[in-house]
Amino acid sequence: MAALHKVKAAFLLRLAECYTAAHPGVQATAGNRLYGYGAADGIVTGGSACVLGAHADDFDYERDNYLDIRNPKSGLTFRLSILCPTEPALLEAQAKELRLAGLAPRADALDRARRRWLRVNQWRPRHHRRILDLCQRHHPAASLTIRLLKRWLSRHMLLGQPSGVPEEIAELVAARVFTDAWGGLAAPASGYAGFVRCLHLLANWRWKDDLCAVDFGAADARPPAHGVWAATGMHADAYAALQTAFDEAKKSGQLKGALRIVSEDDADAQQWGTVPLVLTRRLRAMAAAALRDIAACLDAGSDAELPQVFTAPLADYDFVIKLDKDAI
Repeated sequence: MAALHKVKAAFLLRLAECYTAAHPGVQATAGNRLYGYGAADGIVTGGSACVLGAHADDFDYERDNYLDIRNPKSGLTFRLSILCPTEPALLEAQAKELRLAGLAPRADALDRARRRWLRVNQWRPRHHRRILDLCQRHHPAASLTIRLLKRWLSRHMLLGQPSGVPEEIAELVAARVFTDAWGGLAAPASGYAGFVRCLHLLANWRWKDDLCAVDFGAADARPPAHGVWAATGMHADAYAALQTAFDEAKKSGQLKGALRIVSEDDADAQQWGTVPLVLTRRLRAMAAAALRDIAACLDAGSDAELPQVFTAPLADYDFVIKLDKDAI
């Protein structure tokens, strides 16, 4: 694997040198997740026309191979990376060999590298296509709902790794309210209604007792009629598999009440993981408070207090540092 990554990095650097030589003024930046920034990795020596950089992954902040080509005239940047389809198989084989040799820590590191590869090159692109399809072909309001939900999580410092809610899970929560409306309700007609539904789900869902699944199969079953979601529903066998996986996890004691949302191709919630129990409880409390603020605004017939929904409470902090904007 080390040799494979060195070849990939060397290819990117050579490509950068050729491109910058043919197009003066263009800046190319290359990096490798396993070997860092500088010449100590044994790949690049001093005097290279390329600048080594790094790209942080949203989950574990490990390096990933890339080549950025920036055109100063147009301001556009193109990012290139090398996809080697045999890499996960090689990682899995090496992990098995190390585990048989009694080197469990090194085998676990290779397993994490394999999951990272699958997440970056398979799971995340597939998830992105499904969310894009949901927003563009079926529910245009879902796009605004996702942005509002992420904004709400971000304002309360609850979004993003390593200690927050992954963006993919936030998108799955929003997709859930549009594809699997409960209580006889139709899908939200606006992004704002979808955001309120997301808050209602976060505040009231019983994560330990009830399966929360997103049915993307409805989008693949048949095209929408007149721009409206044509919900044919997940196949009975597929839903039964999700319920079985949920029941087994519940019996084994894996479910502690943490936020856990699955889909047909991720029955065990392994792709994006689960939200920690402490954070799930925080989300429940914050969502319930936000719903009360929204209800108060509706009762008063005024939106003057609505910004409070996106304002993080500071009462739980031991001290608050206030910065002088003029001095920054």
